[in-house]
Amino acid sequence: MSWDPTPFFASFAGASYREFRAQLERDLARLFAEARALGGLVRDRLGAWADVLVRLEDATARSAHLASYLGCLSAADARDEAV
Repeated sequence: MSWDPTPFFASFAGASYREFRAQLERDLARLFAEARALGGLVRDRLGAWADVLVRLEDATARSAHLASYLGCLSAADARDEAV
């Protein structure tokens, strides 16, 4: 049986994979910077924190998508050190 990874990305080193990963890294860096700048969870910042957490939920889902893809690639060929 052969596994078809194209529903995730067209290819491992392809443009869509690289852009997805780069965008996720940028989004996470931005979220972490915003969270640090917000400081503590105080009443007057709850709306801003809610916004950060909703965007973090999206980034977490995209991170799980990436992890699933890489896990499947690794399972298909554990000797492939590029994965």
